[in-house]
Amino acid sequence: MTTTITQPVESKVRLTPLRKQILELEKTYPDCVLLVRVGEFYELYDHNAVEYGHLLGLKVVSKAFGGQVVPFTGFPIRQLDRHLETLVGKHNLKVALCEQYQGDHQHGGSSRSFRRSVYRIVTPGTLIDEQFLDQGENNWLLAVATEKTSRFLGLSWLDLSTGDFFTQETTFDSFGNDLARIRPREIILNSNLRRDPEHPVLQTIQKMGKFVIDFEDMRSAAQMAAQVENEILKEAEEQLGFNPQYLRSFSNREQSACLSILRYVNHTQMGRRPVVQQPTKWQDDSIMKIDKNTIEALELVRTLRDASRTGSLLYHLDKTKTKAGSRLLASWLTSPLTNVDKINNRLDMVEFFGQDSHLIHDIEVYLTQCRDAQRAIQKLSLGQIDPQDLVAIRTTLEALQKIKLRLSDKIMLEQSIRKHPIEQSLSNASIPVLVQETVDNICGLEHICKLIRDVVDENMGQQSQEYGFINQGVSPTLNNLHDELKSLKSQRTKLLASWTDYLGGARPFEIKSSFGYRHVVEMRSTITAERLKALMEGHVVDVSHTEQKRSRVRYQVPALSQIMDAIEKLEFQIVQEEKSILSATRSEILEESTAIVQNCRYIAQLDVLVSFAKMMLERRYVRPTLNSRLESVVISGRHPVVELALQSEGRQFVENNCSVGQNELIWLLTGPNMGGKSTFLRQNAILTIMAQMGSFVPAFSARLGIVDKVFSRLGASDNLANSQSTFMVEMSETASILQHATERSLVIMDEVGRGTATLDGCAIAYATLHHLYHVNRCRTLFATHYHELADMVEPLERVRCYQTTIERQDDGSFAYIHQVIPGVCRKSHGIHVARLAGMPTSVIKISEKTLQLLQEDDKQINK
Repeated sequence: MTTTITQPVESKVRLTPLRKQILELEKTYPDCVLLVRVGEFYELYDHNAVEYGHLLGLKVVSKAFGGQVVPFTGFPIRQLDRHLETLVGKHNLKVALCEQYQGDHQHGGSSRSFRRSVYRIVTPGTLIDEQFLDQGENNWLLAVATEKTSRFLGLSWLDLSTGDFFTQETTFDSFGNDLARIRPREIILNSNLRRDPEHPVLQTIQKMGKFVIDFEDMRSAAQMAAQVENEILKEAEEQLGFNPQYLRSFSNREQSACLSILRYVNHTQMGRRPVVQQPTKWQDDSIMKIDKNTIEALELVRTLRDASRTGSLLYHLDKTKTKAGSRLLASWLTSPLTNVDKINNRLDMVEFFGQDSHLIHDIEVYLTQCRDAQRAIQKLSLGQIDPQDLVAIRTTLEALQKIKLRLSDKIMLEQSIRKHPIEQSLSNASIPVLVQETVDNICGLEHICKLIRDVVDENMGQQSQEYGFINQGVSPTLNNLHDELKSLKSQRTKLLASWTDYLGGARPFEIKSSFGYRHVVEMRSTITAERLKALMEGHVVDVSHTEQKRSRVRYQVPALSQIMDAIEKLEFQIVQEEKSILSATRSEILEESTAIVQNCRYIAQLDVLVSFAKMMLERRYVRPTLNSRLESVVISGRHPVVELALQSEGRQFVENNCSVGQNELIWLLTGPNMGGKSTFLRQNAILTIMAQMGSFVPAFSARLGIVDKVFSRLGASDNLANSQSTFMVEMSETASILQHATERSLVIMDEVGRGTATLDGCAIAYATLHHLYHVNRCRTLFATHYHELADMVEPLERVRCYQTTIERQDDGSFAYIHQVIPGVCRKSHGIHVARLAGMPTSVIKISEKTLQLLQEDDKQINK
């Protein structure tokens, strides 16, 4: 529903200055929800009030502007975060925040005119410090650069709240997997795609879910190539405040995507320039590729049930102490390494900590003292100077110094021990690379810590007033202002105390402000009012008409107003002086922003690896051995999430071995429903991912050949939006695996072909196995209910058959063993599962009788 504004500027109705400003702003920002600051409120007008007022739970009324009546609603400025969460966080809308600016008048006086302008556009991908911003996850803004004649894409993604910045080249085929890995909140596309809804990029985005999409003008790679390189770099430096050297090494497509993000940030932040880190080229060839189906099926970061973080693998592995560590863990989980040396560097550090539980404890204590300094730096760079952020930066830097000192002591101790002949013969291990690198590269920045300690009063607590954040002695001017303010407040206290004594009673009056009158003395009794008037010798102004309750009497008392006006003037001067001091402090801190952010990255890495070490000790995880062989051997492996769930119920997880690759290229797994086939498949994929991200794994031992890609075909789902049945989705996912899996990939497949007729499904399942065996030649775990496949694959020498079984108990019931053993399970025991699910007894009996008849018919046919 929209509201038509009647003849704005050219109307004969005389428009007020505020109304003119609102109409101009609505015209300038048509795609945004416009929130206009008016006094102590944010207000919505016209179509914004009609469309979004009820969304915010606000009552929409009418407001007159010089004869023109328009829809209107609003809320106090203190409620801004709550309503931004509704508009931006929940409904993915853009919000233009319009501030009011007073001219030369510095306080008070409603008669003065205001100018208004938008100072920031808040979008899902450009959140900075909003309360609803998930501190444990990155908030990515993604730009996609496309070309008409090429299947290659340039990607660039930025977290404005941390400054992390990446770039990559990809293809149409890989774009969906990149989206699943990055998980952006907002996507910038070339404006020419608006006219091409069938474009593969838009189609992929639509299939992946609901994303906020912005269409912006982008330069194509051809245009970038044609333009002189220096001109591109000059634009980055002059218009966007970005070091041009950072873009030189990237392709034209990547440069186009980078510049689009920088322009968008410049637009939404209204010229404020955040600290943006040097873009890092995403090394796609050194990262394990996990497609979107596998990320979802393995529940790496979200559960299938309700897309919640709670219950996912990330949730159960995240024992980090810092928000930066939590964000890094999520990144590592969806992008494990493929370089054996880099993986071993992480494992070495985990083992180093795992050998000293006291060291783990000490480092964790220091990590809990760290705050989210990286996001604090971003807020400072955008002019949002919160003294609490300065304290967060100081606390983090000081905790880092404690960490550096503790690690240095540990290294010295290890080195002195290893110099001893006996100890040297027992261990030739050196200090892990990442431990030494952490100690060597943590920057002290003591001068920044001292600066913040000297300037900020850290006993400020949660102050309701806008000043009082600066230590005494920092500024003589500020000290004098505080002395004057203290004197005036003392005068006010004495004056009000004398009134109370004279008038009598516990609370004979209250001081209020409303309807253009400030510092009004409100009294409930006319007698009290007359006594106060007499005390002030008649020097009062009766403003009772501003109070609807006739029982109240209101006076303005010049003697009080003069003091209050002077106090407010001094308070305004104090606020401005403190802002000036904090601004100077901010500038000094930002000069060291690169070093501070580097420290934050070491905090995050240390936090993740120390949490792995603690998890190793608490959960009996072992160090995996990584190699370049095309084989994965796991002894007594366990599913990390299912194991914890069973432990909480007092039950034990059944361990299983898995040796796939080389002589046993494909495992064909049969077994009853609920027998544990899917858990077994998932657990081995998860163990591979955990190992390659640098974690110890839940097993007795694990010897794993590096995997370049993990694929899965698990579960059943449809895509009604694209007219795809469950079986069509299954076949599409299977086709993608067969097209992209290499001999170094790991594939897990469950019930391929079950979505169609039995014979067709069995044929498709066999053909899929045949292709994986002869063409892809990759490690594969293939679960099925088509036990006939076991007979069909006999000619394939490197296919081995395994099964899970159930045992019949003395009372006639069945018990699931969940043990994977060699052999073929010829019965699915589906009727038993139906009985457990509570199917009516009559249905179970008919099912058993029908099954018996079908089996007898089958025997007759076979004869």
